[in-house]
Amino acid sequence: MRPGMSSIKIALALSKKGNKNLVANDMNISTDHLNKEVRLFEKECGITLFEKVGGEVVTTSDGVRLFTIVGNLLSLLEQLTESRKKNCLRIAFSNRIPAYAFVAPIMDYCLRHSGSNPNISVCSYSDLEAKIKLGLTDIAVTSDNEMLMGDAIHIRGDYELNMLLLKDDPMYTSENFVTKSMAGLKPLITLEEHHNGIVRDWIGDYGKTLIAINDITFIRAFTEKGFGCGVIPYTPSGYDSNPLFRTMPFYPAIRPGFVISIGKSADSKMRAEPFIAMLKEKSDYYHISFK
Repeated sequence: MRPGMSSIKIALALSKKGNKNLVANDMNISTDHLNKEVRLFEKECGITLFEKVGGEVVTTSDGVRLFTIVGNLLSLLEQLTESRKKNCLRIAFSNRIPAYAFVAPIMDYCLRHSGSNPNISVCSYSDLEAKIKLGLTDIAVTSDNEMLMGDAIHIRGDYELNMLLLKDDPMYTSENFVTKSMAGLKPLITLEEHHNGIVRDWIGDYGKTLIAINDITFIRAFTEKGFGCGVIPYTPSGYDSNPLFRTMPFYPAIRPGFVISIGKSADSKMRAEPFIAMLKEKSDYYHISFK
């Protein structure tokens, strides 16, 4: 008799909690049944997964390695199962491009598609590539200097960056845009490393960026405290109602590039199509353009 999914889940739970009674109670099974399932799993794996130390059940070094793999696989399986709904758009962003640039479109997509429940994630490029290959995401968004995802449909575009200021900042002028000389008056805090280089090249000799921080909350906090001005993707008015801040566009505009990769399966293309169509339809509104 080979172990089923229940054996794997029971053994994984035991590796996390180290107490058979707790696991048995949580999973509504007897400790005898738990022991049977664990022994079956160990026999099939051919390795000892647990050992008793004092009154606790401790996972062996081989067990730790196995449960790391098993845990990742179960997590991927759960993602796949939960996201197979026809109306669930699955979109994942590389951690080198801020998902913040797509906040307004995603919110609009939810309003247009009542009952939709988009599955949104941010991860490394390698994890993103795996998600596309395994069919765990419909859309992968990367920066334009990352490798193109294999076996996918690619759409190139760019989005606009704005400077984030306090509303009473004297830099906010009637011209309502930031010139290179103005941008050099205060340190700039960029949202991620890719932006850091683009903004530095734009400013040239007039100033320099302060630091790249991949967290919009910290950028807002540093801007509020007067440490500098944030550099963030454009967001339509009404989507960011914080009374402390206002944004100004750069002139000439600063526009980082991105690549949208769409999985080639029929399901992925079906789920991605309405979102991409909406992006193109309202590209001027979102300040996102396509090439």
